[in-house]
Parts: sequence; C-alpha cells; structure tokens
Amino acid sequence: MAYSKGEVWWVEFPLEEDATEYITRPAIIADVCLPDVMVIKVTKSLPRTDDDFDVKLRNYRYARLRQPSTARVSKFIVINEGQIGERIGKLDRGDYRRVFAALDKLIS
Repeated sequence: MAYSKGEVWWVEFPLEEDATEYITRPAIIADVCLPDVMVIKVTKSLPRTDDDFDVKLRNYRYARLRQPSTARVSKFIVINEGQIGERIGKLDRGDYRRVFAALDKLIS
C-alpha cells in the first residue's frame, strides 16, 4: 500500500492504558519506512490548553473527517502497516503546515 505524509487513515491505535488493546481511530501519516509507519493521533476532543502540540484541524471536512477534530501531535507513535485500515482523506495545506510545524518543534 502507498501512504503519503499528511493523509488521514483509519488505524488500529493502541490504548495508552493497555497497549495490548486497540481502538480504531483516525490518524495522520507522519512518516513511512515500511513496514513501520509513524502516525499522529486524531481525536474529536478540543485542543488541550496545556498542550502546545494539540493542533485544531480547521478544515476537518477537507480531510473527510465527520466532526471537528484535533491532531494530538505529542501522541505520535510508530505502528506496523498491518494496523492501517482504509484511507479517509488528507489534510488541507493550512492544517498540514500547522500539524507538521508542531511535530518539527516537538522533535527538535
């Protein structure tokens, strides 16, 4: 499968409380080095005021998400491509720039 940075896919995301349990949720492709894929968690929750790395997706509809969403950049993980389901959409240019600027800041 071909994945591109900035695309949004359904992903079997491990729960923080128990990494052996998974929830299917949207995630943004951040980097690809098959069979590993770095993804950023997407949630319907509002950005947390105490986390500079929560990025509100201003154009969530362009990404084909059903409701207002937040990219939790600090919650990026590396998963196996077998955990990736169907493609949802992709970020628009503004959301892409803001999400990846936050990721660059986080890992710098």
